[in-house]
Amino acid sequence: MQYPELLRSRREAQMAESYCLVACRLVGEKESTGPAHTKPDPFLCSSLAPGIVGKSEWDIAPIGEQPYVAPAMTNTSQMLDLFDENTQTAVNSLRGVPDSVMYEPWSLKMGGQTLFTMNKGDCIRKWVFSHSAHHRGILSAYLRMAGLQFPSIYEE
Repeated sequence: MQYPELLRSRREAQMAESYCLVACRLVGEKESTGPAHTKPDPFLCSSLAPGIVGKSEWDIAPIGEQPYVAPAMTNTSQMLDLFDENTQTAVNSLRGVPDSVMYEPWSLKMGGQTLFTMNKGDCIRKWVFSHSAHHRGILSAYLRMAGLQFPSIYEE
């Protein structure tokens, strides 16, 4: 199995775990009342994969252009719809990609300044997979503090 296919299959499993947590928020629609960092952002993590695989860089605030702005969300249903869309796009972006592409450099920039450069495979593992796990942890703690029940995301 090629490297991108291994990433794709793991991404599908991780997104199922994340979806479960985001869906639990439907139970207590008080969602946008917590501190900013407790609001889940798995959409951004998923939406990065196609840009990493298909491009050599991303400037989040390009000089003379509009900076990246996260989509406005007002309820959990919108979050789930965007989550589904971005997950499918991310998974599809990894299909059929040769291993060699995953070793190409990719840079994150802001205002033309390079913040970091790393190979695409490492970037996807760190900033898509690991960062998504970070947001799942934040969301699970938030749900627990709100008294909402949710299934374990670590048991199989």
